[in-house]
This record gives sequence, C-alpha cells and structure tokens, in this order.
Amino acid sequence: MSEPHARRTVAVLLATYNSTRFIAEQVASLARNRTPFTLHWVDDGSSDSTVQSVEAEARRHAIALHRHHAAHRLGVPEAFFHLLANVEADVYLFCDHDDIWEDGKIDYTVEAMDARVPMFCFSEPKLFTSGSSEAPKPFFEVLGVSAAEALDIRRALLFNPAVGNTVAVNRPLRELYRQHAHTLRRGAAMHDWWLYLLARAAGEVRLLERCPTTLYRQHAANTLGVRMPGTRRGVEDAWQRHKRYRLTVARQAQAFLQVAATLERNPMLDALVRSANLVSQVAQRQNLALITRLLRLRCTPIGALRSAFFLGGCLLSDAQARGEPGTPASVS
Repeated sequence: MSEPHARRTVAVLLATYNSTRFIAEQVASLARNRTPFTLHWVDDGSSDSTVQSVEAEARRHAIALHRHHAAHRLGVPEAFFHLLANVEADVYLFCDHDDIWEDGKIDYTVEAMDARVPMFCFSEPKLFTSGSSEAPKPFFEVLGVSAAEALDIRRALLFNPAVGNTVAVNRPLRELYRQHAHTLRRGAAMHDWWLYLLARAAGEVRLLERCPTTLYRQHAANTLGVRMPGTRRGVEDAWQRHKRYRLTVARQAQAFLQVAATLERNPMLDALVRSANLVSQVAQRQNLALITRLLRLRCTPIGALRSAFFLGGCLLSDAQARGEPGTPASVS
C-alpha cells in the first residue's frame, strides 16, 4: 500500500514565460483537487504581466505559492530541473503554463504513487487546439500508436511516451536524478524523457489509465507540440527536424550510458543499454550493418513512415550540429 495522503507533501512545479493569456485557466484547474499542495514556480523572464497574473490567481484560489528565482534565463528543460533540484517534497507534478488539468488529476496521481521505489507516473493527455470546437483527442490516437507500442522498452531511447504535463515523480526518483545531475546537463533531451529513462532503468513506470489527465493545448506558440491531423510540413522543415532529432537522441543516449554504468544491473537496464549503444551513434552517417541492427532490435521511432524516414536519413547523411538559441521555459 502507498502511504496516506496526509503524510505526503505534494509540489506542483510550474515554469512560465509570457503566459498571461493562458495562466488563469491553468491555475484555476489546479485548485479543483482535494489534495493539499504547494505551487512552486519559476518565471523565465516574461515581458508581459505573467508574474502579476500568477500571483493574483494563486491568491484568488487560495493556493500556496512559492516563487523561485534564477540568476539567468533557464529555458527548457533546465527550468524544470532547477525546480526539481530546489524543492523538497514527496511527490512532484510537472505543470506547463498553457494547459488545463481535469478535475481531480492531482488527487488521482498522488494516490497512485508508491514511495518505496523510484517511481514515474503519467497519463495520456487529451490534445485540443485553441479556438477549435473539436473534442480533445487522446495523445496516442493522434500519433497512431497503441499504449503497448508506446511503452516498448526497445524504443525508449527514440520515443518518449510521457508528455511532461501529465508526469509525476516521487522523492526516490528525484534523488536518483540529483545523483546524476551533472551528466544530464550534457545530454538530457527533456526533463520528462530523462526521468522516464531513469525510472525504467532503476525503478517503476506506471501509465495511469481512465483517469483525470491534462487537456494539452496546441497553439502557434508551442515550443514543443504534436502535429495534429490536417497540418502540413515542408520537406526542408522535416529534414531539419530529422537532423535535430538525431543529434538530440544521440546525445541523450551517450549521457544515459554514462549513468547506466553506475546502476545495478537488471533486465530493463540491459535492454536500455543495448538500445543506447546503437542510438548513441545515429548522429553520424550510418551503414547498412547498423541499420540492420536497429531493425532487428526494433529500435526505431514509432510508425512505419517515421521509421523509414529516420533510417533513410541515417543512411544518407550525418546530422551536423547547428547553433540554436536557448528555448524559453514552459514547453507545451
């Protein structure tokens, strides 16, 4: 049995950046829970009235609010890592600035957490587009993947099934993260993905089904979003995204291998290491031998077209790094 709610401290970790038009709905949705929590918040240099809006909405809904400060712009995922490192709690839930949480999401998630092992819980968000009258669509349905395919351990280094705005982690997983914080800064793609890999390697991952989740807003200013049905992408844009993706997953696999060498061996970790050894090389142009190994291990992105594009790109060229500006906080 997990420990009673009354004995656990719960921290909702919020990062904001120019969030005024969305933040009132998000903060109001947090209040529709019975579980006591503190809203821990960092603003990443907003130039609008975000700071005043967060403070006013927290007062309006009687939410305990603690603001954290950083000496410089953090971007994502560093804003969330900064909060995770500096907040003491038993359960942590990540919160983007522009979504809406269904009633009881905190209650249900906290109830599902176990304090005995490093634990990572997440649910399947429902995607909606600002200004659209269409009903929200389940995340896996939009991607055309089943839950079983999404959680396939062989794809964990190439596909992250856990959208950060649905994720909760416990104190033991946070402590494991802190032990390896120096490594993640060189390689973690995103806070949710890195913690998912750590939990699969040394703890427990739980997909919460048929439960209150996040209404995941898609809009023009999304830093990371999901390609909704009916949207189009040019060939050049797709090719550049492919190269950035290869660089990202290769760096993360290299960092994961460093951490894996310090963890206690188990079947899940061994499977992840086999995948990471291959994925760590994909930023370089590949030959048919490595492509064959990726296929045999089923270490490919989800979907036949995505896999074909990825493998074909690995055969055609390397993925040269390009300097990119820092990403503001609040990925959504």
